[in-house]
Amino acid sequence: MKIADLKINGMINPLGYDFDRIGITFNLADTDMKKLFCKMEISDREDFSHLVYSSKADPLHENVVDFAWEPATRYHIKITVLHDDEVICKDESGWFETAGIEFKGKWISTDCKSHPVFSTEFDICKKVASARMYVCGLGMYEAYINGKKISDEYLNPLLNDYEEEYEYQTFNITEDISVRNELCVLLGDGWYKGRFGLNGKCNNYGDSYLLRCDVVIRYEDGTRQIIGTDENWKVKGSSIVSDSVYDGEVIDETINDDTVYKCYEVKVEKPLVARTGLPVKEYQRLKPVEVIITPKNETVLDFGQNIAGIISFNSHLGKGETVTFDFGETLQNGCFYNDNYRSAKAQFVYTSDGKEKEVRPHFTYFGFRYLRISGNGKVKAEEVTAIQLSTQLERTGYFHCSDEKLNRLYENALYSQLDNYVDIPTDCPQRDEKLGWTGDAQCFAPTACYNFDTRMFFARFLRNLNMYQKRNGGAVPNYFPMQSFLGGSSQIWGDAITFIPDLLRRYYGNEHLYEKEYEMMNSWLEYVIREMADDKLLVKGHMQFGDWLALDGVTEQSMRGGTDEDYVASMYLYESLKKTAVMGRNLNRDVTELEKKAEFLRNNILNEFFSNTGKLCVDTQTGYLLALWFEVYRDKDEIIRGFKRRLERDAYRIRCGFVGAPNMLQIMAENGMERDSLRLLLNEEYPGWLYEVNHGATTIWERWNSLLDDGSISGTGMNSLNHYAYGNVVEFLYGYLAGIKPLEDGFTRVRIRPLINGFVDEVDCEYNSVNGRYQISWKINAEGNVNVHVEVPYGCKALIQLPGLADFEVEAGSHDWTVKFNDDIRKVYDDDSFLKELAANEKIAEYLKANNPQLYYMGLGDEESKHLTINKIRNMPYLDIPSQFLNELSGFIRTVKY
Repeated sequence: MKIADLKINGMINPLGYDFDRIGITFNLADTDMKKLFCKMEISDREDFSHLVYSSKADPLHENVVDFAWEPATRYHIKITVLHDDEVICKDESGWFETAGIEFKGKWISTDCKSHPVFSTEFDICKKVASARMYVCGLGMYEAYINGKKISDEYLNPLLNDYEEEYEYQTFNITEDISVRNELCVLLGDGWYKGRFGLNGKCNNYGDSYLLRCDVVIRYEDGTRQIIGTDENWKVKGSSIVSDSVYDGEVIDETINDDTVYKCYEVKVEKPLVARTGLPVKEYQRLKPVEVIITPKNETVLDFGQNIAGIISFNSHLGKGETVTFDFGETLQNGCFYNDNYRSAKAQFVYTSDGKEKEVRPHFTYFGFRYLRISGNGKVKAEEVTAIQLSTQLERTGYFHCSDEKLNRLYENALYSQLDNYVDIPTDCPQRDEKLGWTGDAQCFAPTACYNFDTRMFFARFLRNLNMYQKRNGGAVPNYFPMQSFLGGSSQIWGDAITFIPDLLRRYYGNEHLYEKEYEMMNSWLEYVIREMADDKLLVKGHMQFGDWLALDGVTEQSMRGGTDEDYVASMYLYESLKKTAVMGRNLNRDVTELEKKAEFLRNNILNEFFSNTGKLCVDTQTGYLLALWFEVYRDKDEIIRGFKRRLERDAYRIRCGFVGAPNMLQIMAENGMERDSLRLLLNEEYPGWLYEVNHGATTIWERWNSLLDDGSISGTGMNSLNHYAYGNVVEFLYGYLAGIKPLEDGFTRVRIRPLINGFVDEVDCEYNSVNGRYQISWKINAEGNVNVHVEVPYGCKALIQLPGLADFEVEAGSHDWTVKFNDDIRKVYDDDSFLKELAANEKIAEYLKANNPQLYYMGLGDEESKHLTINKIRNMPYLDIPSQFLNELSGFIRTVKY
């Protein structure tokens, strides 16, 4: 047995965070023992000689500890597991350190117009017990002690709600200081004062560089020393000429400005608070996989993967030599291309002073796979490194199967999450946006929570949204940070404030921790009902994004889809009412009014958008999907029939956008359409997830046809190759193809119902839930039966649903079964198989070409012909296909394996 995944507020050993509560979670791994007793002790001393807290601990729930913690203090955690009074195991590795200092240093600024370096010197004359640096630099900062960068974090202080507050970070610098020390802080523009937002403006939040810092040194004799920012600090200009999160960075090392500028104290009204979010750090480093000399004689490096981050290189340039790096996601006609970045220059320019050194930008990041190198200086390709940056999240989910294209799709969604989780959930990491669009975040959140532990990440995002709410009467912005362009609120996007907390409750449990989120949810509902809804609570006539980028709009390149936007908005209000009522009920609140409003709205939706006989009048794929997902219908069977008819009329081509597509396969699988869900998943033609894979995608595209068949980009107005919304299909891989879905909050009880099929031979999936590791694997064996392996963590249960077996439940441990079928499960073809599926099988194709070429070529023909089946052809006598042949074909295809 071992104690695993000890976390404090979802973090491992957090230093200097804003704690309004302290919740501790841990798991018991590698054990099948029961009736274990767990004890938690917390001490402000490493040897636990003085306890500040002691209590029984529960490995299946977040343990909220309640004691009067002191500011700027480290607390150590000990978990002890006992069985019949015998100590089984013990863990003393956990700790957390509070923030909450009262700054002695002042806010300072300078008249230096270039990117300034603030510095001071101090000496150490006694033995140091600990040293901390508390710092905030605006717009963006990097801090150095004795020439060494003090941390491995990037882009601090990150993207705060600068209209409300500024955040400072805390760093342990005990090992960095020596007898004589120079402390330097380099400042850049960042989001705070650089060009940012859809308006493309600079100085959105301020026009001056600002710095506040305390270095607190505690000596072994009990005394302490504080070095704080004041007018005595010195300022010099740096070699950074410009920086922008959109345009990149320009560094000129030949600048020789030895002027020492004065700094002065400034009054800052906004509060300075401890950090609330996880740091942005290096995720991995990539070397070029190919050096390309393009038809335009450009030198382009291909890193093989679309990422968000920066590059570094070893400079051997002569003095005054310049090299320019341009960043792009794709090539066009074999040449470098980044017109889809719109106004974002996305460029790093470096001019050397002649000294050899490793060079990188400081205050920007790019979205890229390809790097064009130009200029009068020479750079060796093997000395260029791509550094992927992302918020430091712990990975929790893993998926692999026998289909390599599905594996690539899974990786694409994983990378798009990493690339768009740079502090906030952005829409894209490359063009002149990089904004926290709430609708995109809501669409992808289920997959995000499978892939990584997102508790702290989303807690910070929701906190920022709530600060906006408080300023705007409960409204939730379309994106964060909201500016005037495309301001206001809309359904689906604003419903992130209800959908995400509900998701966090289901994935991580302990709904009593979501008091603040519950108030946010209610505040949003009150706003919508007051500002958008009519007396029937139907949301009508307001600006909505609707089923964004769906293919059933006026044209396939239209931004807004064809599903009635009032219907979509009203459905989302209904679902938000339901989710808020569930959260309130779990918090022991009176939710009678919420439930009444939900039922009232449901009836009005049925009267407005459904016929008396139960037919849905919004005849689009997304229309039917929402009805099934939110369970709004008079007759569920009629909705399923209508959806199937819609799919047939659409030739089984996806027509959905951001509302329908992310959850399409999951909804279908929940409603008896597993086979069709697999058809759409495995479809390699446009539009489809594997179409992207076949066209070389390494991240999820914004549009179904971001690249056309010939590799040309479909447009530049709004076309990102790294946009994760459609990547929520990976929830289907975890929850349906593998089959791990929560039945109770926190995954204490799950449903394991793998979608065993003959199209995929093998699936292996793991999810490290907040309460322990689940593992499911299934594999078709040589006899055509299926071997299933399941592992359930300590204290948890799993409802097992396997083909041909009655449902049963298992507890913690390792379990194996063999599912036997009457025939080989790999024989997937029958009278409902599409002609295009039959024509794609080599053995069946040869049979058709030899016996009925007409059907073979129909399987390669137009959309209508390709989606005919034997059953349909039987009722189409005008095709003149003999019934006897159809019977023979029916028997033959049942003998063929996929």
